[in-house]
Amino acid sequence: MTDFYAGKISESDVKDYLEECCVSMRIYRTQQCQTSGYNATDNQQIVSEVYEVFAKMNARAARNANYEEGLAENQAYGGRSDDWVYYNSDYYYQCEETKGLLRQAAGYVTDKWEIPAVDYEQIEQNTIFTLDGKLDFNSCWNWEYRNQVGGSSMEDESVAPPETCKFFFKENSFPKDGTLWVSLNGDRKDVDVPFYISHTSLEGQIYRVQDLLEDGFMEQEDHKKYSGFLSELTVFTTWYAHESGLIDRFGNQVPRFA
Repeated sequence: MTDFYAGKISESDVKDYLEECCVSMRIYRTQQCQTSGYNATDNQQIVSEVYEVFAKMNARAARNANYEEGLAENQAYGGRSDDWVYYNSDYYYQCEETKGLLRQAAGYVTDKWEIPAVDYEQIEQNTIFTLDGKLDFNSCWNWEYRNQVGGSSMEDESVAPPETCKFFFKENSFPKDGTLWVSLNGDRKDVDVPFYISHTSLEGQIYRVQDLLEDGFMEQEDHKKYSGFLSELTVFTTWYAHESGLIDRFGNQVPRFA
């Protein structure tokens, strides 16, 4: 999946490899005397489990591609390499499109084997691969930047971003407290993040991205559709992440502001 996101292999290559993995797993299970190779329920489970692994690798590959792009952006600011956050909605949509590709590939196998179709929604809701997010881009992104970096959080992971939405945040941008830029359909807005550093209060250490965009930027007609998504995003200090306990919470979370 990493090679696919890097443009090194084609959609056809991905489909062929998913089918190859299903065939190899059926042979292995048969050799282990765990199935006959002809049992429809067993074969459906094989395709389901192979699809689940591919779907997880897809989400991770999308997250990692987003990270690499953000890492290059951070180099322009200098300083630390672990105090920044980056989101590019292109990877959200590529992850969703690729998930559709994987479902097509799994469907091709179930049709070819003449077995019941895989229940993709059931897999999405009950996946075992939840340590670093689930099978979607947003939850994997949240794990990286809320639970690892401790710099940003998305309140509702199910919210789809409008297309062509990007943002970058860096906590320590000397001599400023923090730097943020947001790009909406190619229009970029740079703002300073006025953190109030205190060791006795959480006030002034967390902001909604939407609230930081002043001077009528969000009032422009082309930008209004981004308002709902940006209101789901917060940026905060590393101290806030640990003191509030947000860094240890997973899934949908509404952060404390005081």
